Amino acid sequence: MTSLESFRNEWRNEITGKKESDAIDLWLQAEAYEADGDLGKAINLYSRAEKLDEDVFTKVRQSRPERVKPVFGGDYEKVSKSNVDEDLQKNLQSLKISSSISSGHHFDKPDFTAMTSSKPSLVDFPTEVIQKIMKRLACSGHLISIGKLSLVCKFLHNQAEDDSLWKLACRNFFDAETLQELYELNGNYKTCYLKTPKPNLSDGVYVGKQSYWREGEQRGWTNITQHVTYRRYLRFFPDNYIVVVCSAEEPKFIMRKIFSNANGLKI
Repeated sequence: MTSLESFRNEWRNEITGKKESDAIDLWLQAEAYEADGDLGKAINLYSRAEKLDEDVFTKVRQSRPERVKPVFGGDYEKVSKSNVDEDLQKNLQSLKISSSISSGHHFDKPDFTAMTSSKPSLVDFPTEVIQKIMKRLACSGHLISIGKLSLVCKFLHNQAEDDSLWKLACRNFFDAETLQELYELNGNYKTCYLKTPKPNLSDGVYVGKQSYWREGEQRGWTNITQHVTYRRYLRFFPDNYIVVVCSAEEPKFIMRKIFSNANGLKI
């Protein structure tokens, strides 16, 4: 009985290990398809991998080496916290005080000339220049860039909260009459922009999958029916025009054409 139980355990472990390895292989293939833009095959492989092993994502993440951030000016060694504490204690014990310091001499004043930067800061520009830059970003629909600028300092934050910027951004989506109604409803143009539904400008492409059935030629006792599938691509731009593309090709090929030559698109 003991040999039979051990054989069963070995056989069970072998099957379990094979399922885990197959699940990891399927997960890695799914990641490769996802990187190429083939989301249909990627989702299919992801689901098959999770059916074989529910913890496949955790195992794949644990099997990969942990990313180490580089440190400029020298090699970076990854050590545990205990080793860091021990090295710090040893370095503190080995410190020696110079004789000039122990005898009462003072330190020389440090020279900060090398640390000063010759490049001017953004806030050193005139206020009119900064306002013009932000208005240009608002007109082109790059409100994310304005939000990042507002995190730099209080001055840029106050400039980004100017209601005239958000009014320019709202004009990309609403006409004068609609904008006036939204302003009376919300009280300021920033709230109008953030709370009112609108399409994304130059941030990506809207993709809709369409399909239909088409009857083919009748051959004898059989009727051939074809299932046709295609995709419709929409991309909005801040200068009041839209690119519409209908194609049965894979999305990764159409995306390249849309982003590389949106103005003179020929498909």
